[in-house]
Amino acid sequence: MASAATQVGTYFLRNYYNLLQQTPDVVHQFYIEASTMVRVDDLTGTTAAANNMM
Repeated sequence: MASAATQVGTYFLRNYYNLLQQTPDVVHQFYIEASTMVRVDDLTGTTAAANNMM
């Protein structure tokens, strides 16, 4: 059985991506001015971050 944290994360992501697909105009409500997006390149292991996306 999955841990509670895994269950919560799975539930959140499933609903987040469902919302993103169905009503992308409201997704901005998940973010604030100080939000940071991080991308990890699986091939090289390098990361890139973007700040102030609003």
